[in-house]
Amino acid sequence: AYGQVLKQVVEGRINVRPHDIPKLAALQLQIEKGGVAEAAKGSLVEEIQRLIPKDVMPQNVKSFRRIEMLEEMETRIIAQSQKLIGMGAELARRWYLSCAELARSYGAQTYLVRQNPRRQIPHLPDVIKIGIDMEGVFIQQEGKHTIDRSYEVNDIITWGFSPSTFALVVGNGVKQDKLVFSTSSGAIMAELLDKVIKLQAFV
Repeated sequence: AYGQVLKQVVEGRINVRPHDIPKLAALQLQIEKGGVAEAAKGSLVEEIQRLIPKDVMPQNVKSFRRIEMLEEMETRIIAQSQKLIGMGAELARRWYLSCAELARSYGAQTYLVRQNPRRQIPHLPDVIKIGIDMEGVFIQQEGKHTIDRSYEVNDIITWGFSPSTFALVVGNGVKQDKLVFSTSSGAIMAELLDKVIKLQAFV
């Protein structure tokens, strides 16, 4: 699975977010070499083409500017690698896959849920859709593409689940809201949100 996803990232078929590119490259080098935290300046420039999406590689620019852009990317990759010191290859592989799978080009993972009897979002119907992506959580009406409300990662205080529910606490130190929904997918939703929060902390 890792090899296939890596190929798709480098070929540009998985459209990862720009600031995730050096992170993914650092994870790849962690898997292959145990990291490049102490790499000398210029030592990775020739390798960058196989580490980042091809559409990110400098094109149609003068050679000196191309080298400058590659050196900038190298600096960012080394900085990310310094955050991975001590991480084993297997864990790095899992982080790579998680990061790539949660990229926006994969689309958000969405789940149909039912509001609790108190209808915490009264203007929406009983059955609504919750989406989880790399930005956080959003809520929308089933069958509509517009987002009714969204919560960024920093807005999410905690979350939990039971066999029949998914709960989300959002807000800040002053005001908090607890949203509880009926669903049989609570465990999956909680696991996915946990991955998102951890990956964002790694940025």
